[in-house]
Amino acid sequence: MNSSRILLVDDMELNLVILKELLREGNFNTRTACNGEEAVQLSRKIKFDLILMDIQMPLLNGLEATCQIRSEKTNPNNRTPIIALSANVSETDRVAYLAAGMNAVLKKPFDIAVFFQLLSTFLDEPMPEQPANALPAQIQEASCTVSIDLDNLLRIGKNNRGFVGMMLRSFRDSASEILGDMEQALAKKEWEVTAQLLHKLKFALHVMGAGNLDEEVKWIETHANNPQPENEEEMQVRIRAFIAVIRELYQQAGLLIESGEWC
Repeated sequence: MNSSRILLVDDMELNLVILKELLREGNFNTRTACNGEEAVQLSRKIKFDLILMDIQMPLLNGLEATCQIRSEKTNPNNRTPIIALSANVSETDRVAYLAAGMNAVLKKPFDIAVFFQLLSTFLDEPMPEQPANALPAQIQEASCTVSIDLDNLLRIGKNNRGFVGMMLRSFRDSASEILGDMEQALAKKEWEVTAQLLHKLKFALHVMGAGNLDEEVKWIETHANNPQPENEEEMQVRIRAFIAVIRELYQQAGLLIESGEWC
């Protein structure tokens, strides 16, 4: 096992599963935290060589957690490299991340080769070799039909069918919870909540092979974060359509699990 200790911080279990699987290939020693507060607590107890920090999280977000770690002089991770993992990487966002004390920014979804190249910048450890097409940063425009890309899951899991089954179950469980929350948020016209839920799904959708939803997610997220009366009807229509697509993926995951082929 590599000697490097890496702390993974994300409030979505499926994202943590993906990151742990990627790092398992390099035999890294990993710990996980599901929010910024838990990350700060762990950082006080264990010296890590690297921290991968999501931004949007409950209790303490990634920026707040980073600021707290940096401000505690007795914290053993006061100077540990922290990489921001975020779907929002505008120049303004990037400046804010670095100002909070983060050392680098990686946009989700990311190319696996780029991911390990960035890790190699901060860790003196051998990195696993990745096939060139492991997880392309730019997914080709797909057809209107959205379906789970089993080939992509097998590539990530190094043809481990058990891993694919675990990913399918994680996605099914996460999607089930988020679908219910999105329907409630839509009924109450809680647009900001809707945007937050969409954000949570971005990375998982790419891994499951639904990257062709990018533009739709971007449109809904943008308008939900800045709702205007003239756009309300269109937002409702597009959010309902998006929920229907996620439900279809959820059902596909369920059928694949029930088939017993991914154990």
